[in-house]
Amino acid sequence: MKKNIITSAATIITSAMLAITAMPIASFAAGNITLEQAKQIALTNAGLNANQVTFVKEGMEMDDGRTKYEVEFYAGNMEYDYDIDALTGAIISFDQDCEVNYMATAPAAVPVTPKATAPAAVPVTPKAAAPQAAAPAAPQAPAATTGAVTKDQALQIALNHAGLTKNDIMFSNVRKDYDDGMEIWEVEFHQGFYEYNYDIAVANGQIVDFDIDD
Repeated sequence: MKKNIITSAATIITSAMLAITAMPIASFAAGNITLEQAKQIALTNAGLNANQVTFVKEGMEMDDGRTKYEVEFYAGNMEYDYDIDALTGAIISFDQDCEVNYMATAPAAVPVTPKATAPAAVPVTPKAAAPQAAAPAAPQAPAATTGAVTKDQALQIALNHAGLTKNDIMFSNVRKDYDDGMEIWEVEFHQGFYEYNYDIAVANGQIVDFDIDD
């Protein structure tokens, strides 16, 4: 009788331990949204659809006790990275990078045509020398013009992209830097609990990189 009671108690304890051990696994695997829904959330945020992109990474992981989907895809030369809450579908963070092939965009070399050899002069009876016409002045090169954007313009470009105004943000910092040989404006500002970071090309105002963190 005593042996049966001990055996029953051991069975109950073992069952309880197995149930407790299984709870994190079930919790990790469960999610209120599916992977396909997470991918669609990322595409909608980027303003793209599935036939315009190539997915290179998609999956679920646990980060600081929070279950999330990692979604990464390319559209042209732009790379998009998203972390999406697996329970609520909220975008935790995202990043966009522009991969520029500088060799491909370099101007092609202009071929130089060799000058023809002038024929030998034929001696002639000298005549009275005619007055020489003044040599035409060399044409002046036009003043260099650039599409460079200013510090204030870079901030406005970033705000327009984020859908915000100067009145919406609490702090901003804009400074010039170089990234892979490209002169850029580094723009940082805060809105609520979110921090926005942008890299904007000085030459033309193109957004090279941006990310939003909470």
